[in-house]
Amino acid sequence: MSTKDRRKKEKELRRQAILESAKKVFLEKGIEKSTISDIANDCQLARGTLYLYFKNKNELILSLYLMRLKDLAAYLEQKIADQTSCIDKIIRFYRALYTFYKENPAYLHLACYWDYFNVRDSIDEDSLLFKQAVQADNRIMQRFTEIFNEGIAKKEIRNIKQPLRYITATDIALVGLIKQCLTREKRLEEVFNFTADSIIDTFLTIVKNDLLTM
Repeated sequence: MSTKDRRKKEKELRRQAILESAKKVFLEKGIEKSTISDIANDCQLARGTLYLYFKNKNELILSLYLMRLKDLAAYLEQKIADQTSCIDKIIRFYRALYTFYKENPAYLHLACYWDYFNVRDSIDEDSLLFKQAVQADNRIMQRFTEIFNEGIAKKEIRNIKQPLRYITATDIALVGLIKQCLTREKRLEEVFNFTADSIIDTFLTIVKNDLLTM
């Protein structure tokens, strides 16, 4: 490996280390209260060094958002890989959204922050990083739409005239449900004697029954 290639690899490894520290700090302190200095201390770098990789906190948040989408896409593909029928892929796809956030609370925290504080208003939408995030998000939706269209063509699910609208509606509902279940899981069990898993199971049963209603 050439010196140039080695330095490039070292820079990318350090960038990933900074992002992992940011995930940790954001989860522990909250994104709003966390500072660049907090993240620099966690990864044992000078504050100025972080600015060589991310020009500000918002760019770091956007970079984490993009990393979340890439990790989610890989996770979803892994979870549906052993399924043959379209309906099983669809339900597994939905369930994987839930397990992904359950296994990655830092990403759940990021998703909640992104929606609640409307981060897009303070981000340069012409930046390459933002465009990459949009493309990554679109690829996930396109993949899901392909599975729906295949299921409709094979008559495994009912004929949905606008699959993307159906996917968008159920995705918004499910993600909102996931956020509520995982951030209030203890209260659900204490007050209602429900587990987060059982609520998600109920939602998926409703969706499956609807898709199989010819």
